[in-house]
Amino acid sequence: MLTIIRALKKWWSDLLGSHFTIYTNHQTLQNFDIQKELSKRQARWMEYMSQYDCSIKYINEDDNCVADALSCLPNTVDNDSSPITSIFEIQSDPFFVQDIKDGYHTDPWCRALMSDLAQGVTSRNGLIFIMNQLIIPKHKQLCEDLFRLAHDNLGHFSSEKSYSSLQNDFYWPNM
Repeated sequence: MLTIIRALKKWWSDLLGSHFTIYTNHQTLQNFDIQKELSKRQARWMEYMSQYDCSIKYINEDDNCVADALSCLPNTVDNDSSPITSIFEIQSDPFFVQDIKDGYHTDPWCRALMSDLAQGVTSRNGLIFIMNQLIIPKHKQLCEDLFRLAHDNLGHFSSEKSYSSLQNDFYWPNM
């Protein structure tokens, strides 16, 4: 359970607002959320986990070769099921991406940045990055839309937390 809590704390910004399933080879964790008696530590964990939309599913050790790939080789004798693997997919809205690209041509600051790609500024697939931060032009309501998405998808936290979640991945002047 400690591993699950640490993983949730590490990837909280990616997991909040999304349903996900936790696969484990520890069968008793399936019933963690319906336990009647909890220690103080377990109660804190339960309270922390309540902000996530997740479920815990037990996977038999024979089928869970991902847990310890070197020692738990998949059982290939008359076994039609495939081993469990992690899949994480991120899709972007093509219209939003196109608005960003269009904004690069209308925003004077972005035009100057594009004409003089300085050190640390790169262009990838038509998008401008400073280090690893995507440049958001002053075009339409892109900045406001991003801020609203962060606020709504992270659980309606304060503006400081919404801003904090954006500042590592995005940049716009006077951010």
